[in-house]
Amino acid sequence: MTPNEKHIDLITGYLQDSLSDAQQQEFDRLVRAGKIDMAEVREMEVHFRQLGDLPSPEPDPAMGERFHAMLQQEKEIRRREEEMQQEEMQQEEKNLSQPDQKRQERETAGRTPLLRFIPGLFPSGGTPRIRHMQTAASIAAVFLAGLLLGLLYPGRGTHDQQIQQIAAEVHDLREMMMISLLDESSAAERLRAVNISMEIPSPQEHVIFALVQTLHFDPNVNVRVAAVDALVHHGSHPMVREELVRAITRQPSPMVQIALADAMIALQEPRAAREFQKLLEQEEMEDPVRDKIEQTLLVLL
Repeated sequence: MTPNEKHIDLITGYLQDSLSDAQQQEFDRLVRAGKIDMAEVREMEVHFRQLGDLPSPEPDPAMGERFHAMLQQEKEIRRREEEMQQEEMQQEEKNLSQPDQKRQERETAGRTPLLRFIPGLFPSGGTPRIRHMQTAASIAAVFLAGLLLGLLYPGRGTHDQQIQQIAAEVHDLREMMMISLLDESSAAERLRAVNISMEIPSPQEHVIFALVQTLHFDPNVNVRVAAVDALVHHGSHPMVREELVRAITRQPSPMVQIALADAMIALQEPRAAREFQKLLEQEEMEDPVRDKIEQTLLVLL
């Protein structure tokens, strides 16, 4: 038996011990009326506690230092760009008295597309919007610009080292941004977090764990569907297949059920067949969902 879609918020609040007095009274009433099965809730609670027992990685003490270093680097880039604009204005005045060919050479010399691109990241007179350890895309772009500037000025290490450094920093920033956004009350922000997770190659354990929790407990259907897609994207992780199979009989939403069917076909997971057969035993199921599951079983069996 799966919990009714409209009761998932109450059940999630019960599991997280966050119900208000009024919500607790409503929860108790639904239990007495048989609309919420406490056996199912206890089973979900066991799974919820198991997920909570997974160790969370300690934050890297160096991340704070690296973040402040990046902000300082962004300020330095802005300063250099302003100096470059002033130099160009002065150069333009000088070029007016030069022959056309020399003027063209002077206009071309010393100009880089990178310095033209940087102002577009942060409009003049503004600052980066820092929220939950930065907006990942903007900060990562500025850091990338700083490293590319390092390539233009020799003496800052080899190119390979700089490429490795930026890859590691962007990876960490994406993970931090993704975890932070999942705590937002806005479903749109949580959906954005799930989408960011798909841009993370070889994610750490806590990223997969966060996606699993989102699939099982997020109150928004669209966010849960996106979590299914993200988990399939990271299907090589050992936790992913087990949790997707576990979710089949626990998800009351037809949209999520269809997404899980597509996921099992994509992953070619035979263990899902048994769970889908259990799902078909339910009397209340929309015909399109039943047809989709039956087609999925034909592929998996």
